[in-house]
Amino acid sequence: MPETPQPRRAAAALALGLTAAVVIGVYLSVPDDPLRRRLVVTLIDAVAWFMGGVVLLSMREGIVARSSRAVGLTFLIGSAVIGLVFVSGITGSEVEPGYADLLFLLPLVTLIGGFRSEIKHHVPSGDRRELATDAALIVCALMTAGYVLIRPAEATSDVSASAVTFALVTACLVATYPALAIWIPTRAHVARAVVFAGLGAAVLTFGWQWTHMTYDATNAAIELPIALSPLAVVATYLVIRPAKKLPRPSRFARPILTSVTVIATCAALLITGVLAESRGLTVLQTGLFIGVLAIAVAVRIIANQITVTQASESVRRALGQKEMA
Repeated sequence: MPETPQPRRAAAALALGLTAAVVIGVYLSVPDDPLRRRLVVTLIDAVAWFMGGVVLLSMREGIVARSSRAVGLTFLIGSAVIGLVFVSGITGSEVEPGYADLLFLLPLVTLIGGFRSEIKHHVPSGDRRELATDAALIVCALMTAGYVLIRPAEATSDVSASAVTFALVTACLVATYPALAIWIPTRAHVARAVVFAGLGAAVLTFGWQWTHMTYDATNAAIELPIALSPLAVVATYLVIRPAKKLPRPSRFARPILTSVTVIATCAALLITGVLAESRGLTVLQTGLFIGVLAIAVAVRIIANQITVTQASESVRRALGQKEMA
């Protein structure tokens, strides 16, 4: 695959730098009026995500990872959703948590598509099922814990839908690319994992403030990561060249990821059991969350048994062929 021409790389770097500078400058100069500040912060978020998507898609014919197209589309869809969900703020009406927040699940479709592409091209075929299963179980665990933490005690159904949305977005950001970085710790994977994990933390905090109706767009630790993370992800594609030869998974990758999966699941069960009543969850809802986690654990055990069986069969066949020789 040919390398991205140097002028185009320079133009991409310039676009990213200017966008980041504008985002920070506008954020610092926004007036303190709550309605106007929230609207302006929303607009700069949408612009930053749009620019990240455009720059990344313009680079995809050069030396960039195969997932760049999916990630670029994720940023473009995210930009559109940010503008669409908060567009009523332009008319002066109050924007509140509700069913419209479910639109934020749309960018996850392409993000997960990019994650699948990374697994397909970077992870040995025998390890793909195990990595995907671990990532899915971590997503289930983090989504459950995140929902219980985000959901207000007296939440209505529309606010609960908003809480589920941001909990799931957070879980996918924290579980997918970081899991890949544990399995195949290249510089690019680790850098993107750090950025996506930081974005997930910001989304979780935003989700709590949003569902509790305390969001005022004055916390730089929330707004700036949400706005700048797409630009940082694009920078990893621009600066870090793809490895010519991917390293084999470390012998510590499997136990580390399995430990993270177990810890996340146990933490989710603990949070659900301790906080469910204070968060207004019914017995049925609590049982449903615990049941989902139990099913996810069962699927993980089955996947592990399949992997062990296949490995044992491969060893048996190799020994048989050696004896015949």
